[in-house]
Amino acid sequence: MLFKQSLIGLLTLVVSAPLMAAGVAYHISDLEDSNYGGVSGSIAFSAGHDDNVSNLENDEISSTSYRVEPQASVALKREHTRFGINYHSYAGWYQDNSDDDYWDNAIQLYAHHEFSARHKLIARYQYKHGHIERGLGVSEGQQDSYPRPPKFDDHYGYFEYQFGVKDALFNLDLHLRVEDFEYTNFKERLKTSNYEVLEYGGTAYIRVSPATKLTFDGFREDIDYKYTPAGAVTRDNHKYGALAGMTWDLTARTSGFAKAGYEKKEFDRPDIDSYDGFSWDLGVNWELKSYSVFTLSSSKRAMEPDLDGDVVDRESIRLRWTHDWNDKVNTELAGGYSNEDFEGTADNRVDKVTESYASIGYDYTNWLTLQMSWKYRNVDSNRDLISHDKNVILFSTIFSL
Repeated sequence: MLFKQSLIGLLTLVVSAPLMAAGVAYHISDLEDSNYGGVSGSIAFSAGHDDNVSNLENDEISSTSYRVEPQASVALKREHTRFGINYHSYAGWYQDNSDDDYWDNAIQLYAHHEFSARHKLIARYQYKHGHIERGLGVSEGQQDSYPRPPKFDDHYGYFEYQFGVKDALFNLDLHLRVEDFEYTNFKERLKTSNYEVLEYGGTAYIRVSPATKLTFDGFREDIDYKYTPAGAVTRDNHKYGALAGMTWDLTARTSGFAKAGYEKKEFDRPDIDSYDGFSWDLGVNWELKSYSVFTLSSSKRAMEPDLDGDVVDRESIRLRWTHDWNDKVNTELAGGYSNEDFEGTADNRVDKVTESYASIGYDYTNWLTLQMSWKYRNVDSNRDLISHDKNVILFSTIFSL
């Protein structure tokens, strides 16, 4: 708690002091890529249909749904410094199942300062008050035991130091990540799932050609659960990893990264064997044309389980295509698949998850966009009550500043 309060205070000071001096507030959706200061905002009104609100395997509940999503951002840039603040709210109502209504809120702060051409510092902070759909996460397979979706508060902080100029032979990034996650309803039941994370590591880059760099990553992640009942065993654990790979920007239309390595997860419980295994991360962008972009991503990582098992060995792949047909009409198609092996479960649980997404948007004016989207998820599990299908269709009207 003391560490979280110190983090919040430090970030508030870093971000707010220059703004108060300037008499300005700030934010933007992607501050790191912003080359100017300014104010932006939007509000989206959506209506649609969800054919499995609570993610049930049988006796699904379907409902008409309504959503409102306002967002406001302010960004400020000076010669060597950028600041930003963003507020985003998500509210949803189900006509035939009001128990699953939600209202999520998030605020993000960002600061980037260049001490010199070789030394840069980035700080980010996010607070989110959100919910997890019934039938997912801690309530998976237990929808009847949760009359409402679990809600949470999440504090997330990230610091990164960057050494080296853009075209240097050698670059180095060092980072520190902290997180404090706590459920705000069903407190007695879920208090064993509240946790804190401390993760740190770095990436070294060695340039081997004008368009290619070798990369070497290393990290350590400590997860501490806030409450362990008397007589129970702790869930605290520590993960280490090292990966090597490369990044490339071979042409104006092709860029990406690939890295592979080793991960190890050790547990404070003496009765659990440590996990170790192969891991990888892959990301490729290909611009068929400036208005048509394909993105491929894949990874294999050891993930923290919400409830079952000691570790989730997750392999995933995703393909996305965005295309601007003209200056008014744009589309997006995406699909993904993941295999999740819950190691340490008595029934050797395995989930296979397939997801699809499609949307079409029409920019009626520079401040009004009309959009229709469809999202599908299928979970196929060898455990009872986990498998389900879900389709969500939305018709949205988006007003932007």
